[in-house]
Amino acid sequence: MRRVLAISLISTLSITAPAFTGKSQASDAVDDPYLSTSEASTLSSGETQPAYVELPYAIDVASAEKVATDASVAVMGFVFSQDTIYGEFFPTDDYTFDEFSHDFENQYGTQAEITSVITLGPSAASNSKGLNRLADSTSTDEVIDAVEKAPKFDAPPITRQGPFDEQIASAQAAMASAPETDSIAARVNGGTDWPGTYVDIYAMSDFDSESEMIGTWTAWSSGLGSSPRNLPEDWGLEFNAYTYDGAAIGTRPACLSGLGFWQGSDVEQWSINLLSGGTQSATQPYLDSATALDSCTRQDTTVGLGAPRNIGMASDGSSQVATLIQTSAGAPISSPAGFYWQAVSHDCPGGAASWCMGLNTARDLPLPDSRQSRVVFSYEDGRRFPACYRWARWIPFNSINCATGE
Repeated sequence: MRRVLAISLISTLSITAPAFTGKSQASDAVDDPYLSTSEASTLSSGETQPAYVELPYAIDVASAEKVATDASVAVMGFVFSQDTIYGEFFPTDDYTFDEFSHDFENQYGTQAEITSVITLGPSAASNSKGLNRLADSTSTDEVIDAVEKAPKFDAPPITRQGPFDEQIASAQAAMASAPETDSIAARVNGGTDWPGTYVDIYAMSDFDSESEMIGTWTAWSSGLGSSPRNLPEDWGLEFNAYTYDGAAIGTRPACLSGLGFWQGSDVEQWSINLLSGGTQSATQPYLDSATALDSCTRQDTTVGLGAPRNIGMASDGSSQVATLIQTSAGAPISSPAGFYWQAVSHDCPGGAASWCMGLNTARDLPLPDSRQSRVVFSYEDGRRFPACYRWARWIPFNSINCATGE
């Protein structure tokens, strides 16, 4: 069987580090002085890099495994997209197709619908529907030929909000019983702000798959004067949870070993759930894997949206998004940690992608409060992963029970 290649957080991609360069992760040192900056450049068509093949119809995980075996191109991973969920998984010898299928069913209560294949090879172009860096015609034909042997697959609807379903339900109940917010809204930049008004962060170990999971739940309450729709049309939004190793030296990918990080460097799967509605093509989700030239002291786990203005709105006026990144296990049993939201310039020629979001680092956010990073907590605050935390505008930051969300 052809070995499927892994995606890594250590450099942009552990197998193709020279093909990608990093991007600025923050430009406001006043918000968090530990956010690194890095060079940025664009990629030209034809370079060897991750490239997407959109499938003519959805297939199941078992068929995806057969495609990885039969197609005569290097397969890195697969895209799943259904209901309000979008994400990618990267099977390896250590994280198999069966393990992903088991994890997905436990997390969302159904099976994954595979809608694209991620190859490693020349790219042709981007498209306006959300996917960036489409594979060239040769790779596309190879994959489509293999897929045509597979049956179409239509999974049952999702029944869970993700691996942190119970915890998110607890957070939603707390939001529903929140106090009157008129006086607070007046303090939130006159109703023009964009960061979440609530956030839960869940950092837990999955002992079944020997993986680490970092999940977030962000909500915007209409009564608090903050909304993703306040961001300009050509700005994206990133949800960044990170761990810190003060003993590490250098910039990626040339790191001198420190203590290590609680979460491993290989991404097994990631997903975003647009809980209040929205589509993949309209919101443009992506995994931020462009970490080359970032500081070796930080390991970021970041999911972004290229068009957060298109997140749906629930009947109560709120908007809600849940993210998940599942990685291999790291070295220490815990690490100092932090979380922040980041507004990033949308500099991609088509749909959002890690390599082209935030390239224009000289650009100012055109809002009354122009800060581009909003820190919920920093590693210097003494908080660590694994653990679970909750923050809202009107209550003190606090720890919560990881099992229940209470």
